[in-house]
Amino acid sequence: MALSDYERKMLEQLEAQLADDDPKLAESLASKESPATQTAISPKHLVVGLIVAVVGLLIVLGAVAIDLIPLGVVGFIVVFAGLWYLVGGMSRVEAPAGATRASRASRTSFMEQQMDEWRKRQQG
Repeated sequence: MALSDYERKMLEQLEAQLADDDPKLAESLASKESPATQTAISPKHLVVGLIVAVVGLLIVLGAVAIDLIPLGVVGFIVVFAGLWYLVGGMSRVEAPAGATRASRASRTSFMEQQMDEWRKRQQG
């Protein structure tokens, strides 16, 4: 759906105002050349980080059960270290071509696909 002249002018004014108020945000929103990115987590970092975090939680629970505060602090540090390791395995990667919003919007919805399949079954 095309914008009217009034709507287009208003949009341009809003963009200009945004550029004046927050140039960094406006620049990041306007950069269309940069490819879409996603956050990917290394499977190794995910598994090891979660295991260490769970072990740390068990240490904290054990420390609470036996009323030993220093052990609880150590458990908290172990949980923090596990989560730190997990986050350290995250990286930004280029999104596949099909993962952009425009291509997702152009695809048929799940219900439309199901209706097509239903019609094919009814006909054949």
